[in-house]
Amino acid sequence: MNGKGTYEWSNGNRYQGDFRDGLRHGQGTLFEADGLVYVGQWEKGLKHGEGKEFWQKGFAGNHDSQVVYEGQWKDGKKNGQGTLSNPDGATVKGLFKDNKLTDTLSFVQGTVNKASR
Repeated sequence: MNGKGTYEWSNGNRYQGDFRDGLRHGQGTLFEADGLVYVGQWEKGLKHGEGKEFWQKGFAGNHDSQVVYEGQWKDGKKNGQGTLSNPDGATVKGLFKDNKLTDTLSFVQGTVNKASR
């Protein structure tokens, strides 16, 4: 498959975007059945380039975190400069290698809304 399209797996995952030689390649969005979403660039079937990963509203209750990652990817992993953001406004900008934060460039502390406790 080449060009734009949609592919759905039997486990409920769905991809919408560009394909090349049957692989996700170019710009696209992956919706995972558990609520995880990736919007961004792909290369040879892997997250690669600029992208954003987050939990869909309504699904995050099943997970420990609603952290959003926005930044660079290489070979399916967070690699390069990126930002992690929490719903309370806390953000960490840093350098990532193989999905791990290796160097913090800046940190902004968030606030907790006391009315929501």
